Amino acid sequence: EGIELVRREFLRKLEQFGLSVISARGEKFDPNKHEATAQIETAEHPEDTVVDEFQKGYFIHDRLLRPAKVSVAKPPHPQKD
Repeated sequence: EGIELVRREFLRKLEQFGLSVISARGEKFDPNKHEATAQIETAEHPEDTVVDEFQKGYFIHDRLLRPAKVSVAKPPHPQKD
């Protein structure tokens, strides 16, 4: 509980200096703030939608500090019979 309290306070202080976390999961892939590390064949998500987030990304004010590393949905290949 103490560690979580320190973590939250640290993140709050960083936000005061302009740091913001990039939201990724479930959003449309944006190469200006996401770095695609994998493509996942799935029919559950629309094409070019972020399926999973491997590493959080950050902005400092309006400047990209680090892109979020994500996997992106692509349509499945049709099965050949």
